[in-house]
Amino acid sequence: QGFISQLARSVLWRRALPVYVPLDTVRDYIHISDAASVTLRCLKRLARRGPGPMVTKIVASGRSASLAEIIGIFADIAPHHPRLITARTGHQQPSKLKFRSTVYPDILPSSPTPLPAGIRSVFLDQVAMLQQGRLPPPADPQPRA
Repeated sequence: QGFISQLARSVLWRRALPVYVPLDTVRDYIHISDAASVTLRCLKRLARRGPGPMVTKIVASGRSASLAEIIGIFADIAPHHPRLITARTGHQQPSKLKFRSTVYPDILPSSPTPLPAGIRSVFLDQVAMLQQGRLPPPADPQPRA
């Protein structure tokens, strides 16, 4: 699962979340309903087009946010602040990844879900799962050799 859902789970279980990249790491976040909408519109276009060459469509929001921004939004919506364990690993990931699709660039989410609303949605879904006894606790951080 992704950073947002793992952070929600760690907040609800009041456990620290290990983070192995800097908090200024920037990624593209898209809400599942927006990704589904874009995917369906692409499939409809492909169906109208008929047989042809295969295409690869990048489904992304086109808006980037840092891990620190995500954590800040959680601090505003959650009943208590997220706890993190920050650690560096030998693996270097790029600090900024930006995605832009050149296939059907006109197919974007019709009214994109704002990041705070998407985070709230994920958090409330996980609250419901916890209340129903269906949200497993996060895995304990494993030390890396």
